Amino acid sequence: MLALNFNRKTAFGVLFISLFVSMLGLGVISPLMSIYAESIGATGLWLGAIFSGFNLSRAFIMPMVGKLSDAWRRRKIFLVIGMVFYGLASIGYVLSKNAIHLFFARFLQGFGAGMVLPISLAYIGDISPKGREGTYTGFINVARTLGWGCGPLIGGFLMDLYGFAIPFIIMGGLAFASLTLIIFALPESKKSLEHRTNVSYRKILEVKTIRAVVLYRAINAIGTGNLFTFFPLLADSIGVAPTEVGILLSSRILVLSLLQGPCGVLADKFDKTMLILLSGASSAGLLLLVPLTTSFLEMLIVGLLLGCTWAVLMPATTSLAAEYGRELGMASVMSTVNLGMSVGMIIGPLTSGLIMDFLNLHSVFYIGGLIAVFGTSLFYLHVRRNKNS
Repeated sequence: MLALNFNRKTAFGVLFISLFVSMLGLGVISPLMSIYAESIGATGLWLGAIFSGFNLSRAFIMPMVGKLSDAWRRRKIFLVIGMVFYGLASIGYVLSKNAIHLFFARFLQGFGAGMVLPISLAYIGDISPKGREGTYTGFINVARTLGWGCGPLIGGFLMDLYGFAIPFIIMGGLAFASLTLIIFALPESKKSLEHRTNVSYRKILEVKTIRAVVLYRAINAIGTGNLFTFFPLLADSIGVAPTEVGILLSSRILVLSLLQGPCGVLADKFDKTMLILLSGASSAGLLLLVPLTTSFLEMLIVGLLLGCTWAVLMPATTSLAAEYGRELGMASVMSTVNLGMSVGMIIGPLTSGLIMDFLNLHSVFYIGGLIAVFGTSLFYLHVRRNKNS
């Protein structure tokens, strides 16, 4: 059996490549999703529903997948199924003729994301040495964010040359490539085979730190989720071309990718909750600056700074979750933490769509920034209360 000859470096390498390829496929379609949706008749509310549908299905599937993965002591099978959903979603995108079709394709893709991301992080949590969770989760996040960052640049370029269909087809092809690599080259996590856990989600949420992180990620996602949904529309409104939109999205994520490794090491050396507070406050402040930008260059600078703040935030939260996951069930804890973000990403695009329809596009970012400030403030109050108790 593969698990008996488990090699940490091989497993990490395979997971790194497959996660990069799958996220590259997702990133390829990001600069055109909102523009494509508008071109087939989506209103602001429908646009929010399309992006919320992705997170709705992801939020629905993650708790079940996390619990089953820990109980069955299996990680690989859920990664395989998740990649299959990615491939099916790409077919749905190509065949979509209206906003309803696009909503269901996006909904299907959410099932895949609800399996791939938390189970990948659980796998890495399993194989990371104790005390080095930040380093390992930081470097695996490089694959996740590097693929996501390169994708928009490629997607914007392909959209300029060939239209909407080709990027969706490429997403499906990359999902199939990741599926093949996982099936034939990724061993099952040895630790997941050795340790069975059956801790309820209620018990997990009784841990104050986890509860605070979940609440923070949910509120923060409500505020910052519009960067993925409405940012391309804001750029388009000031005359930024699709290729330049791809550059804006890619540069932000590529900076995030380059800093993931060093920031993961940082998370192992310093107080993770303070890193979350500092990066969260900085991110919220920068979000309030987004609607004030009036050129490609200004958007680029604000985006790069946002990428730096997220580079600190991501390994701090995932490594903090990994520490508790050793005792409470790695996949269950990772699913719980990611569920908070998914809930926020369900509410955020819908409310932002309504704000856009009833107010204007700029108000989406002002209100989103204020929500992010509120989320960071709540997290600060929790941290201070815990230290004083």
